[in-house]
Amino acid sequence: RGAKSTEEVLDEADGLDWKTMVRCDKIHLLPKARFDDKKGSVTEGRRYLIARKMVEVLRLPIHRR
Repeated sequence: RGAKSTEEVLDEADGLDWKTMVRCDKIHLLPKARFDDKKGSVTEGRRYLIARKMVEVLRLPIHRR
């Protein structure tokens, strides 16, 4: 399926085995100690897209300098 308006896509380019949708409208807080294995590396460009989508869907205020 394609990404919903509240999602960004991660895939093989990010070191994952298959296409994965990142929900940007829901945040879970988990202890870092729960994560044992690194599965991939999200590029700076994709991290930027995910952050922008989170700002958009959560309607977060942007403070400009």
